[in-house]
Amino acid sequence: MTATTLLRALPRRAQLTHWLERIAIPTGVVLVSLVAGAMVTSPQLLRIGFAGVLTVTVIGLGTRAPRPLLYGLVVWLAALGMVRRLLSHGFSSGGPADPLLLVAPFALLILVMAANERGAFQTRTRLSTAMMALITVIGFGAVNPLQGSLVAGLTALVFFLPLCAFWVGRGFAEDSTLRRMMLVYAICAVPAAAYGLLQISNGFPSWDQEWIERSGYAALQVGDAVRPFSSFSSASEYAVFLSIAILAWGILARRFARPVSIAAIALLSASVFYQSSRGSVVSLLAAVALIVAAKRRLSLGMAITLAVGILALLPLVAGRFAPATYGTDAKSQLIQHQLEGLANPFDAESSTASAHMSLIVGGIKEGFRQPLGHGISTITIAGKKFGGSLVGGTEADASNAAVAMGLPGLLAFLAVFWIGFGQAYRLARRTQSPMALLALGVLTVTANQWLNGGRYAVAFLPWLLLGFVDRRTEDLDASERAEAAP
Repeated sequence: MTATTLLRALPRRAQLTHWLERIAIPTGVVLVSLVAGAMVTSPQLLRIGFAGVLTVTVIGLGTRAPRPLLYGLVVWLAALGMVRRLLSHGFSSGGPADPLLLVAPFALLILVMAANERGAFQTRTRLSTAMMALITVIGFGAVNPLQGSLVAGLTALVFFLPLCAFWVGRGFAEDSTLRRMMLVYAICAVPAAAYGLLQISNGFPSWDQEWIERSGYAALQVGDAVRPFSSFSSASEYAVFLSIAILAWGILARRFARPVSIAAIALLSASVFYQSSRGSVVSLLAAVALIVAAKRRLSLGMAITLAVGILALLPLVAGRFAPATYGTDAKSQLIQHQLEGLANPFDAESSTASAHMSLIVGGIKEGFRQPLGHGISTITIAGKKFGGSLVGGTEADASNAAVAMGLPGLLAFLAVFWIGFGQAYRLARRTQSPMALLALGVLTVTANQWLNGGRYAVAFLPWLLLGFVDRRTEDLDASERAEAAP
């Protein structure tokens, strides 16, 4: 047999590639199974392996198709709490740090690089300048020696990485992209709401119950009842996620989908009510009031007056519908907690509003007592887990910024909030577009919690929509200048 015959007998490149593709998948499954078998003895190793697989997926998807990565990020964050509980179920401890929490920040960084190619950083606006100032102050807060641990400060940056979504919003500012993302958000909320109602009516599954007992999360307890938290890491995160989804279903649903939208809103509204978070009800009503005002083209001052007037009537309405007596089951206790708090917002026995206000005032005063702040780890769990000083959060953005970053942080955040929120309202009133109205609603629902990176499923969303608002406003202004030019 000649050399030429031998060469002809060898498989061609296409055949070889096809053969390798056929054996790659089963070989990969075998290898993954072997690695997984070695990891099941430790929740930390299991989480590291799971996070590694997701990170590789994020890299592959983000470099080839950043838009699907944005949609997938919403799904992942909606399921993150349950995944963490399932992977640690049956183990005594999961370690001080959870690598699964790094998947979303890594995805955001990939999306920021994609947004950079779309011109997210090309022009500078008032809002983007204020954002740069805030991020710079946060960077200094990470190395503040007063927090007691450099490791804690650097680790706490994970909770501030959602701010990077501002440039993702500037890069992917098309209505169609963000509309699809918010529809994914709305759809994810439906099974989450059903699961939350199941937790109330049928009790918590073993993995959820184990987390309740292990976490010692006091805010879950309402009398003898426990607030539902569905697939999320906290009850407050769950409530805000549902509130945003209600706005998305109401604003984005097409006319032919109205029956589905009404059913979804009914389910989500019931879930928010039974979740027994008064703040979510108040912020949702305020968001609806501002959206209606923007559609009526009222000024921002008139819109705020309308929102305050509606909220002033809320105690009267809640008191009107409150029953004379309540039952002793979990549902009744959650209803009682909800209605009594709404009907008596300034009664310390029925509502925590006064306690929240005291924390906010105290936090702002602390910013003046320590003008450079105590470091960003002091308002996150990173300070507790990695040896930082325990100053504690104040449950609101401005006061948290004052505690963590002092007066520079307070001023930088207030500048971002003032410019961003005002710009969002003007864009909604100016364009009347569904995405602009939804952006205004989301910024209202999440107000006072934009810096709360612990609400993993919603932390990136206000910053993403701020970026969208900034880019759309910039484009509209440029278009109007071009039309006015001779």
